[in-house]
Amino acid sequence: MAFTKALYYPRIQIRDDSWLKTAILYWDEIKTIVPASMRMPYSSNVGQEFFEARVLTPLFVHPGLPAVERLGEKVLDYLTSPEASDVLRENGVMLDEFTLMHPEKLPEIGRFVTMHPEKLPSAILNRIEGLV
Repeated sequence: MAFTKALYYPRIQIRDDSWLKTAILYWDEIKTIVPASMRMPYSSNVGQEFFEARVLTPLFVHPGLPAVERLGEKVLDYLTSPEASDVLRENGVMLDEFTLMHPEKLPEIGRFVTMHPEKLPSAILNRIEGLV
């Protein structure tokens, strides 16, 4: 039988220990996306035990990682594409870049999505930092 891996997304911590225990019945290893600066990302007892057993492992990323940079380029390309125009309209008016990422909107977005800044591509991180 082949060695199988799964990627748990979008969180670093797997909050449901029962899910994690069950998942190991199907996969040999489960990875989570973790900022490179976070050396011990798992805080639950089950998470720590599975980490020590090399069943739960971090996939370390940082903004300069080529795959993360390519993703950032694709996101920026999409945001400026004609295909995105329907998604990025508010009351029929195209939203400009400043409107999309206005600092006052970031806390509101943060209620729904939290992402460690080291998981973001440099191009996206620079745009957000430039607005805050």
